[in-house]
Amino acid sequence: MEFIKIRRDLHSHEAQEEFALMRAQIEYEMEREVKSYRDVFKLFRHRAFASIAVQTMTSLTGVNVIQYYQTILFKSLDIGPHMILALAGVYGTCAFTSNVISTVFLLDQWGRRRMILTGLTSVILIEIYTAVMQRSFQDTNNRVGKGFTILGIYVSQVRLCS
Repeated sequence: MEFIKIRRDLHSHEAQEEFALMRAQIEYEMEREVKSYRDVFKLFRHRAFASIAVQTMTSLTGVNVIQYYQTILFKSLDIGPHMILALAGVYGTCAFTSNVISTVFLLDQWGRRRMILTGLTSVILIEIYTAVMQRSFQDTNNRVGKGFTILGIYVSQVRLCS
């Protein structure tokens, strides 16, 4: 048997037991093999709907709009080109960092459901705040108001990743 040659660290009977377990697992997975979308919804209905809902909510939060058009948002606040590039770089760094932190530390502690519901509620409130701030301060000389607008853009990214 080729498997015994590969697993030289095991005795013959141990290798045969491991091979039998592998074969049983493969047979079990073949019985539950998904061959159509109907099978997906039949076997994994809740998971399928949860994944569709998460993807839809992600698209509806506006994360792509903010990410792609953040330079235009910053420019409408009369920020110079060098500062816009710096803000975009910091934004990307914050996005990566918040993704890592939320995935590594928060996901198992909070649970997926609680995190999704909290995140969605927070995103709605933060997006409204950011839109109001952007509209209120884009044509003014109020640097503090513009700073709070930028803060809203950053906080929305941190919330979207959580």
